Amino acid sequence: MEQYKGYYIEERWLTPGLMPQEVVLYDNEEKMTRGDYSQTFDSLDSAKNWIDQQVSAPKYTNYIMEKVRQHLGLEPYDTSRDEEINNMPHNAVFRHCLEWEGIIGYDNAIADWIHDIYGVTLV
Repeated sequence: MEQYKGYYIEERWLTPGLMPQEVVLYDNEEKMTRGDYSQTFDSLDSAKNWIDQQVSAPKYTNYIMEKVRQHLGLEPYDTSRDEEINNMPHNAVFRHCLEWEGIIGYDNAIADWIHDIYGVTLV
């Protein structure tokens, strides 16, 4: 089993040594599938291409990405720092959105209110 960008890839053969019959992605070495992302592919290359697309896809909706980009001094559709944004902790993205809207210094208080009102803990 091969690890690639956080996924574990297993090639399954009908006949060992020939082309794999299918390639399966797992979430961990214990072969647990990755929820909605569990996929089978006909080749290792197609599996890696799919993973590359998933990794590079924006983690947040367009309007959230636009707010964070602008707060970072970019134009709303400038994707030059999207990888950086996608790698930010959720609380940093939350803070950028709030500050872009003029709500400065209240990110922790708002997260606490959401917990106290809705019972949802923001991580």
